[in-house]
Amino acid sequence: MKSSAAMAAVVSLACVVSGCATVRTCDIGGRSTVAIENSCWQLFNFIPIASGDPLQPNKCACDWFTDTVTVRNNVKMLEAEMRRQGAYAVKDLTSRFTDEKVLFVLMRHKVCHTSAELIKEN
Repeated sequence: MKSSAAMAAVVSLACVVSGCATVRTCDIGGRSTVAIENSCWQLFNFIPIASGDPLQPNKCACDWFTDTVTVRNNVKMLEAEMRRQGAYAVKDLTSRFTDEKVLFVLMRHKVCHTSAELIKEN
């Protein structure tokens, strides 16, 4: 019984910590690439607990009881990073979703990944 209570506490802590949105950029070899991730924890595969705040990527912030994991929100974060980097276009834009089940159907971790190469004026 203590083992299942400890597991529930760990999963709850993971929910709080892992509901995040991140934007990472890399400038190597004259190219700038950006990788964006937004994640959400859900109870019973459909009740959102915590997800990343697309308005505050790379910060310790989350949106409670809301599912913000959409391609649209990732594109908004991409557009903000383009403005920050001074890019006027992107190349090779891709988005995909990953989906993990934790404790069978009890918890679900959903992530939207978006990546692109930023095109800047020289």
